[in-house]
Amino acid sequence: MIIGEIVVTDNIKKSYLQQKDLIDRLSKKNNKFYYINCYNLFNKKNFVNYKSCKNKKIIFYNPKSIKELDNFLSKNQIFLINNVSPKLYHLKIHLLLNKKNIFQVSFDNLGTLGSYYVDNWKSVNLNRKIYYLYTKKFAFFIYRLLIIFGFIKTIDILYLARKNVFQKYSLSFFRKLPFHKRYKKIIPTKPRDVKFNKKILSEEFITYIDMNFNHGDILRRSSKKINKNAKNFFLKDLKNYLFYLEQKLKKKVVLCLHPTSNKLKYQKIFKEFKVVKYKTDTYLLKSYLVIFHESSIINHAILINKKIIQLSTKNLGLYFYERMKLFSKNFDFVTHDLEKPQPLINKSLINQLNLKVKNQKKSLNKLYFLNKGTKSLYNLIDYEINLLRKNKINL
Repeated sequence: MIIGEIVVTDNIKKSYLQQKDLIDRLSKKNNKFYYINCYNLFNKKNFVNYKSCKNKKIIFYNPKSIKELDNFLSKNQIFLINNVSPKLYHLKIHLLLNKKNIFQVSFDNLGTLGSYYVDNWKSVNLNRKIYYLYTKKFAFFIYRLLIIFGFIKTIDILYLARKNVFQKYSLSFFRKLPFHKRYKKIIPTKPRDVKFNKKILSEEFITYIDMNFNHGDILRRSSKKINKNAKNFFLKDLKNYLFYLEQKLKKKVVLCLHPTSNKLKYQKIFKEFKVVKYKTDTYLLKSYLVIFHESSIINHAILINKKIIQLSTKNLGLYFYERMKLFSKNFDFVTHDLEKPQPLINKSLINQLNLKVKNQKKSLNKLYFLNKGTKSLYNLIDYEINLLRKNKINL
């Protein structure tokens, strides 16, 4: 049996790192894990870099035509994580999967705090709104019809970590209709499963979680173009704030970069501080204090009981500001505005941060399935793979 995930991406490193722990564990347990990347079905230029993944048990399969993909899927019994979005230009992949006897699972919102309204409507430009209506709403309507009439296969299981999203899917009007459903079963799971090495737990650093101020999402979605001066003001304010914290708390600042950030650029801008990439969880464990703007990795800091300050700024535009508000709305973080004078850093602030640690964990429990009875995504998928193997033997 082949165990794998089907995706469409030109950034395999980012895609892999988002679920690294899950994929590494599945590849180890099953000796192989296939990454089926259909990027070249839609883009003739092959510039996807597969060298970034060091796990030799992961096999990257890159079909160059729908016929090649068809032949591959026809020869094997497959357990497939379907991560191909329901967009019109992905339709031929979904139609092909419909012809195959493949057990498919999918997962969503594994720790990601998002809002369709904020991300695709409230703070975005007109082009982005049109793009959203076409790629999300119109495409969703077409896919819904194709699923109802059996042209697209129902996904066997959808795993969800966010409680409100689980409730939304479970109570959906479409699930009550006597037609083909988009998902046969919807099962709750814990957020992204990360194994923390608590042996290195300490309070050595002030850890800043970068969100990449040049990220494509910010640039594409912003209703107004972010000018160079505003970016420079943001960087200057951030540098001054981090330097101020370092001096007051007598702890070294470490910048943990977003996977898409340019490390050389950051090292040039923040030469006074240590800059690292792909080591965020390690430095979270070693943190005395965690600083962030908006990032779902903050969940990890909450789970290991770290003190947290959220930084606010309007210099990066409305979209980014609304994303920050999304986090402050769901968690009662201490917030510092980068555009205001430096805040007091004293015992009173530290006591306030310590008091908020428990409340932040309570807020996390309201958002996600974190109770002991809820299984991790790896355990749930491993169970279905074993069940599928057992059924094959019994046949």
